[in-house]
Amino acid sequence: MNISWGWRIAILYCSFVVFMLFMVYLSVREDIGLIAEDYYQKDLLYEQEIQKQRNVKQLGQDIIMQYNAPQNQLTFHYPVSTSGTEPVRGTLNFYRPSEQSLDFSASIEPDIANTQTISTDKMKAGLWRVKIDWNIGKTPFYTEHTVFVE
Repeated sequence: MNISWGWRIAILYCSFVVFMLFMVYLSVREDIGLIAEDYYQKDLLYEQEIQKQRNVKQLGQDIIMQYNAPQNQLTFHYPVSTSGTEPVRGTLNFYRPSEQSLDFSASIEPDIANTQTISTDKMKAGLWRVKIDWNIGKTPFYTEHTVFVE
């Protein structure tokens, strides 16, 4: 059976329409999670974040993060204040770029040696971004680290 060129064009156009409808169906089903619901407000405060990063450079010390895979631990080594009496305070925000529901926060609670250990037992394996908003006295600081949990 020989199909004329007119029918072939009609079949081609119909196939294209079916393909496009299928792609629309797939795109509607895709879950698109935002990194933050209030991303616009956070964008407006970005200049303050840059100033906090400048404060870290002026301090000359940064938070050191070490990942110990065999013990499932993240260890944070906090800088000592110039006066030596003011403790480090703030929050550790753990962001999972691929799954927003796994994000969590922890308070900065250094021990006597100015370190803090956090267990990674409950953290799903993969890439994590650790955003640390901290201060020594009244001076604010901001640091970001990336870790791949195994």
